[in-house]
Amino acid sequence: MDLKRDPKKADNKMRAIVIDKLVLNLCTGESGDKLTKAAKVLEDLTDQRPVEGVAKYSIRSFNIKRNEKIAVKVTVRGDRA
Repeated sequence: MDLKRDPKKADNKMRAIVIDKLVLNLCTGESGDKLTKAAKVLEDLTDQRPVEGVAKYSIRSFNIKRNEKIAVKVTVRGDRA
């Protein structure tokens, strides 16, 4: 890399890789038993309660209705990420 050739680049703080947050999203496409299992998996992984996402539109071919719960997500921040 360039760090070996140019030592001035090594002390540049913008070159350091930092992870601020991690977003885990599981979309099951339907409510019910699959959604509760997905929520349980996310809760076991992160020790946080997941948030349920709803469908914005009705999609007839996928049998999804508007405002139906179809996804769960968790945002992990700080040292836990």
